[in-house]
Amino acid sequence: MKIAIFALFLVFLLAPSIEARTITEEVQVGNSVIIENQKVSLVEVNTKDDKAIICVNGAKGIISRDVDRTINNVMVELRSVSSNSAKLRLESNCDDCIENDNSICFNECILNSDCNDKNETTIDQCLGTPKKCVYNEIEVIEELPQPVQPEEINISLIFKEPKKEGRPSSLLAIILNFISNLFN
Repeated sequence: MKIAIFALFLVFLLAPSIEARTITEEVQVGNSVIIENQKVSLVEVNTKDDKAIICVNGAKGIISRDVDRTINNVMVELRSVSSNSAKLRLESNCDDCIENDNSICFNECILNSDCNDKNETTIDQCLGTPKKCVYNEIEVIEELPQPVQPEEINISLIFKEPKKEGRPSSLLAIILNFISNLFN
């Protein structure tokens, strides 16, 4: 009887872990699997160090081979890594989880300033879903030659008063004119 009660007690203790759903999947980089309304995406793999970047419902984490790690209520174990995929063992026990699209985990950037390529001939923008840096070339217009500035020229005009022909206006002028004409 004691053994039966002990066995029943163990079943109740282990029931939550038995309820947890476990799957093992080979996932390609950029693809996802769903486990109990949680989207698990493989963001990147590193075959040299046997590591991978995983995203679980918008939470990113780095996992190493044969080391269990819990990310956003999903226990993840990296079983193997290849050049563009990873074999994952996933275990979840989430009753009220809501699936997320994980696009935030694939973002290269958040702000336009994150994309500065230090090239003045491009417009740098962070666009799309997932967000990626986009570099658009600026149309360069060749500078037109500057117009030649004219040289400054000084022009001076001198006006001479015209000789008055005709009759003198004063008596003295008449006499002088008469005398002048005698000697000419």
